[in-house]
Amino acid sequence: MNYIEIIKEEVKNNKKKFYLLVKTNKNNSEIIDYQNDTISLNLKEKPIEGKANNEIIKFFKKELDLKIEIITGKTSKKKMIKIIN
Repeated sequence: MNYIEIIKEEVKNNKKKFYLLVKTNKNNSEIIDYQNDTISLNLKEKPIEGKANNEIIKFFKKELDLKIEIITGKTSKKKMIKIIN
């Protein structure tokens, strides 16, 4: 089971909040790890003017078919997200 499948299963079991540890300016946008409610995520976008946050939202919609909201850490590499669908 890959990280995306594991996270989808957690959401299916009513998990609504996750922590994110984000690394920006990478070659690809991808989940690289998931442990202890923390998703480690590489992002292609740079953290300039909210572009990385927008990419996070788009990534979760495209790759996991989940609508999310960033509830803490909008200017930090450590964030908390909430599933809202």
